[in-house]
Amino acid sequence: MLKNCSKRWKKRSEGERLKKCPSIGLALGSGGARGFAHITLLETLHEMGMNVSFLSGSSMGAVVAAAYALHPDPRVLKRMTRHFLDVFRDRIHELINNVQANVALRKRIVFLTRLVNSISLDHSDFLYSSLSRIFGKARFSDCKIPCVVVAASLKGELVTLDEGYIVDAVAASASVPGAFPPIRLGGEWLVDGGVISVIPVSAVKKLGADVVIASHVGYASFKRGFTDVLDYAIHLDDIKGEILANEEMKEADVVACFRNIKVPWYRFDLAENIMENARRVLEEQNFHNKLINAMQTRPSEKAVKT
Repeated sequence: MLKNCSKRWKKRSEGERLKKCPSIGLALGSGGARGFAHITLLETLHEMGMNVSFLSGSSMGAVVAAAYALHPDPRVLKRMTRHFLDVFRDRIHELINNVQANVALRKRIVFLTRLVNSISLDHSDFLYSSLSRIFGKARFSDCKIPCVVVAASLKGELVTLDEGYIVDAVAASASVPGAFPPIRLGGEWLVDGGVISVIPVSAVKKLGADVVIASHVGYASFKRGFTDVLDYAIHLDDIKGEILANEEMKEADVVACFRNIKVPWYRFDLAENIMENARRVLEEQNFHNKLINAMQTRPSEKAVKT
């Protein structure tokens, strides 16, 4: 418990620290490449002397949450990110080009039809092979920090995943409709967790966190001009996601909001730029002081009961 205290609290007596040291739960939201901002948030918490006690993640947030649960050191995450970008550089550019090529209405209709009629898309192997590089054969039981990830079933239900092979659960949570195929897991077809839960705040609360931080990486932009009806539909889906995120953020004690980082979800090649901008955003939002205040006003229930 004492490891969760900031340096500021370590000067206090042991009794004071027990009362003033709530456990931190971190809910990392969906958002594709913009999810690299989560790494900067974890790095900031590390610099503050705050340890995360519980993690939850949706889509790209699931990738970062699970990776940190296995290796709770933001420096390791940064090294893994750079290695990933180096190894999969060509595949990343292929993904970017193919997604951008599906902007025309006719091509996008064909693309979406393939999703419905097939369980295999051009980039299904890219998703699984890249995640396998990160997680290998690791299981949730190997995590050093309790972690859950969320996915959406094709029945429209939220599915919480916290056992078995991490790569399977994270692949399901990150299977963006229209870019990757659904993943069959536990007898159900699962897709991107962000379809139903953009920021899984309730999931990390159920793990027992005293103070919950919601990390929202937002959507690239709200467009004003549309080229066709499908473009308009995608825009409305973005608005729906933002509404869901706003509702979930209301349940958190502290919010780190990176919605001003205007980067398309598939631009994984911009990881370094995203992480740099995220640090500026946290400073502008005075995140450090907001978290300190939340920690002081929400003492650990476990400590109070004892």
